[in-house]
Amino acid sequence: MSLMRLLAKTDEKVVAIYDLDEGVELTLGASPKADYTFSNERFMSRRHVTLRLRLPKLEVRRLSEAKNPILFKGVNTDEFLMNPDEYFVIGETKFQFDNSQTAAP
Repeated sequence: MSLMRLLAKTDEKVVAIYDLDEGVELTLGASPKADYTFSNERFMSRRHVTLRLRLPKLEVRRLSEAKNPILFKGVNTDEFLMNPDEYFVIGETKFQFDNSQTAAP
């Protein structure tokens, strides 16, 4: 079974990798209190999205406290399911749902 992860990329370079476990809801945001902290993106709110792996897809939901949009397939979207290799964008950072064995940054 492949490891399911979320890759954070800027300029197509992987800058962070987050492991995903089936059924566990996690928050992604700029705050150290988020389950997964990503403070490199100036458009990331303290708690921006929740992530839940529902194999084979990843459920993503924008939190009401998030100040900036999430773009999925080029559209401002608050809730969606992603397939492996798809991605969403917050600000200038691409977050790609991945099931390969990409090396850590």
